[in-house]
Parts: sequence; C-alpha cells; structure tokens
Amino acid sequence: MGWDWHKFRKDTAFATRNLVWYTLIMSVVTEMVSAMVSALTKTGGSSESLISEVTGTAASAGMIAGVLIGVFCLFKIDGTKAEKIDIFQKSKRKMTAGAFSRFCIYMIMAQMVFSLIAAAAELILNQLGLSMDTLTELASVGSDMGIMMMIYAGFVGPVVEELVFRGFLMRRFEKYGKGFAVIVSAVLFGVMHGNPLQIVFGTLVGLILGYIAIEYSIKWSIILHIANNFILGDVIGGLFGLLPDDVEGIAFTVFLGIGFVIGFVLLIIRRKEWISWLKENAAPGSYYLNALTTPSAVIFIGYNLLNGLMLLTLIFMEPFL
Repeated sequence: MGWDWHKFRKDTAFATRNLVWYTLIMSVVTEMVSAMVSALTKTGGSSESLISEVTGTAASAGMIAGVLIGVFCLFKIDGTKAEKIDIFQKSKRKMTAGAFSRFCIYMIMAQMVFSLIAAAAELILNQLGLSMDTLTELASVGSDMGIMMMIYAGFVGPVVEELVFRGFLMRRFEKYGKGFAVIVSAVLFGVMHGNPLQIVFGTLVGLILGYIAIEYSIKWSIILHIANNFILGDVIGGLFGLLPDDVEGIAFTVFLGIGFVIGFVLLIIRRKEWISWLKENAAPGSYYLNALTTPSAVIFIGYNLLNGLMLLTLIFMEPFL
C-alpha cells in the first residue's frame, strides 16, 4: 500500500470536514424544528406531564428532521464535489443466519460492557454523593419517551448513522485499508455520541457494524443497527420493564451476562479468523493519528467531547441545583 501524504490528508480532510458540516446542519435544524413544534403545540396552564410529553415530541421531531436534512446535504455535497463512491457495494461474502446471530451476540456483549462501565462509574460517584442517573437516562432512549423517539432511535437514527459513518466516511477511508476504515469510522461514531457513557459503547458497536458493512454490505449493518436499537433496546428492554422493579434490573443483567459469555466463547473459537483479518487489513499506526488530527477531525472530536464535558458538569452541579 503506497503512502501519498498529500492525497491521504486531502481525502481524510474532505471526509471529516463534511462530517462537521453534517453535524452543524443537523444541530441547527434540530433546534429550529424543536422550537417550532414546541411553539405550535404550546400548552399554557396544562399539567406537567402533558408539557413534558409535548417537549419530548418536539425534541424527537427536531432530531428526525435534523438527521434527514443533514444526511441529504451531506450526500448532495458528496455527489458534486468528490469522486464517486458506491456506498451500497456488495461483497462476495453472503450473510447467513448463523453469522447474523453471532453479530447479534456481539452487540449484546457491547451492551454488557456499557452496563459494566456505567455500574463502575455509578459506584465511584456514589462515594462522592453523586449519581450517573442523568447520563444513563440520556443513553437509554426508548418506549418511555414516546412514539416519535422510538421512530427516531429505532429506525431513522440507525439508517442515517449507517449512511454517514459506514457509507460516506468508511467507504472514503477504505482505499487506505479495511482495518483503517473500520477503526477510524468507529472512533468517530463513538465520539459522535458525546455522552461519556456511550463513547466506548458506540466505538465497540461501530467496529462491529463497520466490519459487517465492509465485509458484507451496508444493508446488513443497517438491519443489525435497527435490531440493536429497536429489538434489543425497545422491545426486549420493554419486556423486562414489565417485571417488578426489584427483579427487572437483575433479570436484564443476567440476560446480558449470558449473551456476553456466549459471545466471549465465540470470539475464542473464531480467534484465528479475527487475528488473520486484522493482520491482512492492518494499516500503519501513523494513518490513524494523521486522520484523527486533521483540523476538521479535531473540531468534530472537540465539539462532541465538549458536549460530554457539559453533561459531566451537570452531574457535579446537580447537588447544588
């Protein structure tokens, strides 16, 4: 694989610069639509629960409009100012029921890692008289936030995120190695979540989805992303929510634990396959550093980490509010 420093910087700068534009457009549209919906459905004198429901609906509507307009603008730019990239290209590998089931198990493993990190952070903060409840609630969107949020988190969000991160970004990075493309797009995907609890989880999920998209098809990464958010997050999470409060948490943890053990065994059994893939598709370490330190990448990472820092500030300020 030849190293063309100028071409590499130009390609990575183009991709991350337009990711920044996507984020900016999405954020502005989200805020504008949320404000408009809130104004149109103003409920003066209404109950607190109704006001909360309207606010949630407005926020969800804003997020749906934001990502849809953002991704439209992203691919409009991509189609007019850059070399053509087929984000829907198919691999010779065929997805089987067994392979898809394994990837579902790996997603459960990532969820278990998220739960362990959240539990450890909560334990540490509790010693300081603080709690991670705010971050956990923000990381656990689902059916309790209304039908609009379910539509966003379960369907619209996954499709758009796959088009942006496994389509626009990963396919542009692919010429510098599959491993490089999967890892860098996964890191940016994780950082995009902003919420400190979700950065590691998002990166792990991004690695799984990136591998699927590059080795099978983005169609399958979209399907798995929807399955993770809607089925695992909303449907299965909702079913456990029907259990008594003192049983729900334990039962869900056992479910994740069983999935984690099965996934770990599968990784051990297939370790030679994974090691071989990593060796075959590895890129020089300088690729990763240079891709993530372009000015636009630094802006994107800094913006999202700043959002995460603001959330952490809320945790430490909560006792005084």
